[in-house]
Amino acid sequence: MCRPGVLVYRVDANVDTGMGPITVYDAHRDSGGCTRSPNVHAELSDATFTPGESFTDRRAGIRVTVLPTHRVRVTRGNSPN
Repeated sequence: MCRPGVLVYRVDANVDTGMGPITVYDAHRDSGGCTRSPNVHAELSDATFTPGESFTDRRAGIRVTVLPTHRVRVTRGNSPN
């Protein structure tokens, strides 16, 4: 990570270890990332969400909103606000 923020990810307990049980949600998809360090997935290097940004998973019915000072609000329901 090359910028501070909140990392949003999902763990699928039905997937075996080593087979990709963790999915990181990228706040800045297709940005190319902010590092060119070797052994780093550059696209995810700026994946963190910052205050004012939010992530919505419509299938799961949740919304994660990053508040000032990096506090997090999680809203559950079929249509999160």
